[in-house]
Amino acid sequence: MTAVAGCVASVWLTARLFGTTAAGYFAFTNFAWLQVSYLGGSELLALALGLGSLLAFRRDRIVVSALLASLAVTVRPLMFFALVGIGLVLLYRKQFWQFLAALGIGLGIGILYVLPLARYFGDPCLTVHTYTSRDYGAAKVVGPHGHLFGWPFHGIVVGTMTYPAPWTNLVLSFFWIALVLLGVGMMFSSNFRKYANGYPNEAIFCGLYLFAIFSYDYLIWARSNFIRFCIPTLPFVFFCTVASSAEGPQGDLELLHGECDGIRRFGCRGKKRISGDALKRPRRAGLPSGGNAYLFKVAGQSVRVTQGIRADP
Repeated sequence: MTAVAGCVASVWLTARLFGTTAAGYFAFTNFAWLQVSYLGGSELLALALGLGSLLAFRRDRIVVSALLASLAVTVRPLMFFALVGIGLVLLYRKQFWQFLAALGIGLGIGILYVLPLARYFGDPCLTVHTYTSRDYGAAKVVGPHGHLFGWPFHGIVVGTMTYPAPWTNLVLSFFWIALVLLGVGMMFSSNFRKYANGYPNEAIFCGLYLFAIFSYDYLIWARSNFIRFCIPTLPFVFFCTVASSAEGPQGDLELLHGECDGIRRFGCRGKKRISGDALKRPRRAGLPSGGNAYLFKVAGQSVRVTQGIRADP
């Protein structure tokens, strides 16, 4: 039940955050995602909590966002980057009280998490140590093991050379490595920069997470398990590749990024600050004069764009 609920919630949240096209690719293309969806895995719950945190932050619900991100960290430690993004953006915006609230929530969840580990196992950092120990699933393997983190791509390249694998596995692994790298390249496009300007906490989370998985340095797992490690970044990757392709709708990014500069796709002049994903897809309505009106949903209010000029709500 947890796996199914996490899978459904993650795909639904991906659709809310990045659109249905990106959600469709995310839901059905990654074999590791399908595998954990049927058999269970920590990525499901961690990603559902992480994406929920991003959606809550878009809606300016800082406490809920920090709570969900903190809970996600207890499932997958690298989700800590979601908290980093929240904290840095709040400090940049000089929202110090909200920052202290988010910090307090993160520390509180962290303390509640480590107390049982300290009491029953004598090690409050037991989870971290399981990732850094030599027994991390490969204690009996003869040969170099590497470290938890190292130089980017070192574990992928050296691990592939040290531990040969069937060519089918290599094709599958390097296909996903290439796809994620393609998404990283798309993140330097002007469209993604608009998105990152609107949602900098999401860009920070994605960038740090990508850097971490490419710097993962356990030689046995860096390449072979990359298809699973990259799951939390796939909504961003598909969003970048779909939105930047010739087939992707150019207007999607303009509807998603937080600084809506005139909603150029619909000819609305002027500039309006829009919080979160409150800007929904427009509904077109005919006017008696033969023109068109476009109805938006902004922060719970209907906003009408009539003949290229934004009308009052």
